[in-house]
Amino acid sequence: THTQDTMAAPRSIKVRFDQDLRRFGAPDPLEFGPLHERVAGLFTIDAADFFLSYTDADGDVVRVTCQDELDEAVASSAPEGILRLTVNLAGAAGPAPAPAPKPKAAPAAPK
Repeated sequence: THTQDTMAAPRSIKVRFDQDLRRFGAPDPLEFGPLHERVAGLFTIDAADFFLSYTDADGDVVRVTCQDELDEAVASSAPEGILRLTVNLAGAAGPAPAPAPKPKAAPAAPK
C-alpha cells in the first residue's frame, strides 16, 4: 500500500529576488523558520536583512513575517499549488505610505 495518505506531498515554491527566480520543493506543512533560512541561503543574504511577501487574489502585496501569515499565503496558493514569494530587503523603500491629513488651521485669535 502507498503511504500517500500519511505523507504530504512536497509543495512547489517560487521565490524571486530582483531578477533571480528560484524554484524548489518544500515539505507540507510548510514552516516559516526553515523556509526563511532556506531563502537566505539561496540568495546568500542575512535572514535579518529581508522579509518575504506574496501577491494575494486581490492584487495586494502582503508581507509574510510569521507562521500565521505563511499559512495564509499557502492557503491562497492552494488552487494552483505553487507558492510565489518575493524577497524584499528590509531597508529597501517599499510603497509610499498614504500622506497624513493636513491639520486644519486654527482660527485666528481676536485682537
